[in-house]
Amino acid sequence: MSFEKLVYFYKRKLGNWNLLHSFLTGWWKGFLLLSAFLIVALCAGIYFLPKEWLFGMIALFFILVIFFFYLMIYRTARKWIRMHYQLRNFKEILMLREYLFYAYLAQNGFETRDDLEKLKMFIISEGSSCSERRRPFLAPMLQVFIAALLAIMCGSFFFQLETILAKVITGGAIILSAVCIYWLLNGLMRLLAFSKSKRSRNAEELIRQIIRIQTALLVQENTTYHPYITMEKKVRENDFLTEMIFTKSFI
Repeated sequence: MSFEKLVYFYKRKLGNWNLLHSFLTGWWKGFLLLSAFLIVALCAGIYFLPKEWLFGMIALFFILVIFFFYLMIYRTARKWIRMHYQLRNFKEILMLREYLFYAYLAQNGFETRDDLEKLKMFIISEGSSCSERRRPFLAPMLQVFIAALLAIMCGSFFFQLETILAKVITGGAIILSAVCIYWLLNGLMRLLAFSKSKRSRNAEELIRQIIRIQTALLVQENTTYHPYITMEKKVRENDFLTEMIFTKSFI
């Protein structure tokens, strides 16, 4: 359960929606309403106007959507982070998120690089499962089974053909079918792997972030440069961010 709480904090509490877009719900509602109006206008234009105007209407639709997104969401969000987080651009959001994650871990007992190394081992052990380790063998087994099934079903029929042309066409169709089935199974396996390995992907993302923090701490130990000092000051002056760090422990 502790691993899930840690993932929840990193993915939800430190997500863009919680840090930024949740404060812009009114602008998002306005943008979505305006987008719906543009979709209705596009459908009406396609139905009533000549077909020669189709490309122009679609191009105008995408131009207007992008323009209103920049005007209502992007520019508003940039103004928000300047006013409330004292950040110059969206790239600094990444540094802010990194510091918030480190401050949260330090608050819960993982302050040094050695402590974070122990946390990495914990995440690795919690982020994998036996079923995921067995899954890579599933796709080759299915591929061999399909190949054998095609050979059994098509072999006898293939050799009963009399003309060379019929054999060539049939053989090409069998090979094309095998290739299509292979790619279909391969795509299915990738889809299953993507859905079932969400826990592993979350663990890998957490580990990458912890490695970044360890690197920053190593730089701080060996030089006079303090990578988090600016973000620490900004967070200290923001009640919302400060409260986030002192949220309930994931342990």
